[in-house]
Amino acid sequence: MSLKIDFGQRESDNNRYQDRTKKNISMADFTILFADRASKGSDWTEKACMIFRKPCLKISSLQVNTDKIITAIREAYNKKGRKVVINIAGNRESKSPGIECRVETTLTEIFKNIE
Repeated sequence: MSLKIDFGQRESDNNRYQDRTKKNISMADFTILFADRASKGSDWTEKACMIFRKPCLKISSLQVNTDKIITAIREAYNKKGRKVVINIAGNRESKSPGIECRVETTLTEIFKNIE
């Protein structure tokens, strides 16, 4: 699977996380924020979601409720009547060791169960 080919993932050449975050949120229908600890980045993500009036589902990768995420995706789909763009955000691996693997496992499980 290729995120770029299969899902249209685009990389930014901007080094400022604030600018990348704003762009990601503005282009998405909603954000899933995997935040195991408070950080400037996760705080900014939540603030940017409020600025753009976009839903933000904040969860810990340590205690994931996949049903809650699946419900949010289905609700967004039903509201839009089309496929939805989901911004996946979260803490850095260096600040939350193991988060990358937990989030990948969670997303794999979720997308296996989305019809």
